[in-house]
Amino acid sequence: MLTINPITGALLVESRDLPAGSWVVQNAANSGVGRSVIAFAKERGLRTINIVRREKLVTEIAELGADIVLVDHPDVAARERAIIGDDPVLLGLDGVSGEATSLTSPDAAPRTAPAWARPVGW
Repeated sequence: MLTINPITGALLVESRDLPAGSWVVQNAANSGVGRSVIAFAKERGLRTINIVRREKLVTEIAELGADIVLVDHPDVAARERAIIGDDPVLLGLDGVSGEATSLTSPDAAPRTAPAWARPVGW
C-alpha cells in the first residue's frame, strides 16, 4: 500500500487539467489515497475539501495541508457550500460510495458540475 496509494492519489489529481485555485472534494480523506490527494493537490495549487468520519481527525488532516476538513454528516454538502460560496467544485473523489457520495456531492449548487472519480477498493 505504501507504493500504490501515492500513485493512485497523483493519478486522481491529474485526471483533469484543473486550473490552480480549483476546488477538489473527497471523502475518505484519512485514507492513504486521500492523504496523497491532499499533497498532490497542494503541489498543483488546488484547494481541497476533505470529508472525514471522526472529529478527532480534523486537526491531523488539516495539518497535512487540507484547506477544509469537515466531519461526515447529513448536512455536510450544505456546510461545504456555506464555506466556499458560489465557487464550483470541479473534481469529486469518492472512496466510500453509497450514501456518502450524495452527502459530499457539491450538487447543492446547480452551477457545479464536478467530475466524480470512484476508484475501486479505495
